[in-house]
Amino acid sequence: YCEYLTKERLQHLIEFEQKGFSSELICTVGVPYKMINDIARQRDVDLIFMGAKGIAQSDGFRIGSLTESILKTSPCPVMVVT
Repeated sequence: YCEYLTKERLQHLIEFEQKGFSSELICTVGVPYKMINDIARQRDVDLIFMGAKGIAQSDGFRIGSLTESILKTSPCPVMVVT
């Protein structure tokens, strides 16, 4: 499954890096918000950037349950794109 996801996203990461950004593709199994937070702590991440796809209501805008969990538990700032 991780191999499938990696292959699917690889072209997007290549395009991202061609614009001068750095990236690292990580695929792991576990509770999503916990895994994201663990990786953010391990790598001393400055910012988590994620979309607001979903139906939960939080601070006046709709977000998904994963995004909401990250906002509540993240070890660093989170930027949510709607």
